[in-house]
Amino acid sequence: MTRSALPGLAIATAVLIAGLLLAFTVGRYPVSLGDLLTVLLAKVTGQTADVPTAVQSVVLQVRGPRVLAAALVGAALAVAGTAFQGLFRNPLVSPDILGASSGAALGAVTGIFFSLGVLAIQALAFVGGLVAVAAVYMIGSAVRARDPILVLVLTGGGCRRVARRRCRPGEISRRSL
Repeated sequence: MTRSALPGLAIATAVLIAGLLLAFTVGRYPVSLGDLLTVLLAKVTGQTADVPTAVQSVVLQVRGPRVLAAALVGAALAVAGTAFQGLFRNPLVSPDILGASSGAALGAVTGIFFSLGVLAIQALAFVGGLVAVAAVYMIGSAVRARDPILVLVLTGGGCRRVARRRCRPGEISRRSL
């Protein structure tokens, strides 16, 4: 790591820690910073915390899993964004380039149209995004060109156009699916 990256890393780490502490302490049931640290330290060391059980319950059972999930999802999105930026060698890249967003939207609209449950809609959205990216990859690999990234981008635009055409509001019927 270069010397010029250290201040940015330190600032990013400090902002992350401040955000996590803020997420743990602010809410409908406020928890002081001292109570938060007492509960977390007691959990790590295996001792009992001398705070009300309501505070322990709020920190460990309500806010803890949510804050942890938010941090992990944020980290996963950061890794995915970095992978996209590295693949396309473009710092302004988005998931729309490969048609993943439109494929996911088409899958979700299909699930909503058939009145499926929430988990089924989410699963269809995930599968729709995967199918769109797989279609772009298959079409892009079939076309031989000097610039394969350009072929992927153009193919993704075409798949995005097809998926968006399928899920326009007011035009969905059983025939169009």
